Amino acid sequence: MQRFLVRVGKAVAWVVSTGAAVGVAWLGVHAVLGAASEPPRAVQVSDDVSDGPPEASSTRRPRPPDAHDSSESSMESGTSGVETVNTAGGEVVLLVGSDSAELISATPNPGWEIRTREQEGLIRVMFTDEEGRRAPVTVLCAWLDSPPEIQTYRD
Repeated sequence: MQRFLVRVGKAVAWVVSTGAAVGVAWLGVHAVLGAASEPPRAVQVSDDVSDGPPEASSTRRPRPPDAHDSSESSMESGTSGVETVNTAGGEVVLLVGSDSAELISATPNPGWEIRTREQEGLIRVMFTDEEGRRAPVTVLCAWLDSPPEIQTYRD
């Protein structure tokens, strides 16, 4: 009989400890999944709409109504706005004002490298072939004593 009670005691101890372990595990899983299953909270959106330029983190790039072609050797920008110049070496996007300009982006095409130089009154973007087989392409925007003028050269 004593042997029987020892076995029952061990069985009861096993059941209690297993139940406690399962209970603790269930509480942990319930806490994690319970928080994940809650509906998302609403985010307050302000009604303030800005008509200013897009933020720097914007993934959309504004396109001008008439993008310039690389076949033109000289392009004058009489109006302010975004100017895009497509060349064999890549694309240059400039923000052109009435008395200054700013480089927004310069993206080389595959197989081309890029060098940029900016100084007072001048932006120069030079595309060079990585293998040296094709002639370099240069986009130059100058505005020293005149409105900004964009020119494309193929050396």
